[in-house]
Amino acid sequence: MIHRLKLAIAGAALVAMPGMAQAATGEILLGSTVDGACGVGAPDLTVLDLHDLTGPDGLLDAGKTGSTVLATATIADAWCNTAHKLTMTAYPMALQHTPPYAQPDYLSRRVTFDAELLGWPYGLSNRPHGGGDVTTFGPVSGAYAAPGPGLRLRISNLETLTAASAEQPNLMLEPGNYRGTVTITLAVAN
Repeated sequence: MIHRLKLAIAGAALVAMPGMAQAATGEILLGSTVDGACGVGAPDLTVLDLHDLTGPDGLLDAGKTGSTVLATATIADAWCNTAHKLTMTAYPMALQHTPPYAQPDYLSRRVTFDAELLGWPYGLSNRPHGGGDVTTFGPVSGAYAAPGPGLRLRISNLETLTAASAEQPNLMLEPGNYRGTVTITLAVAN
């Protein structure tokens, strides 16, 4: 037993001797921040072709004036990781060239429409009459990501506009190309 005790003391002395490797621990903390951000992916269609707008009498086609959805586009990737607001800005479809005469009372050079955005916790709609009509919802207090299939823009209910931007049915459309736009923006709430 004394022999074992001597071996144990000798072993302890070896461990305590300088120059012998000993374990040491260093701890490093990682830190970062996450900024509030929102993202909107590319729509599956960037041009919604509503085809010829006129009916057999030169007026706006009656099949395009009701609640039937005429065209849709989907944005599959839309999200915000913080408080945010959703904005839809729309411009009516307008004749892309300016004739050299004033717009007669019986003609229209602009067409409004219903733009409805679905896929967020709340719907958003816009019916543009002037330049850049804006509809905003928010701020929403938390984060959100659009579930599948994503944000869906639906276009319906066309109507002709007078030169003063008032809706008026039974106006003939001047011939030419018509273009309108809808812009969807997700932004961090301030």
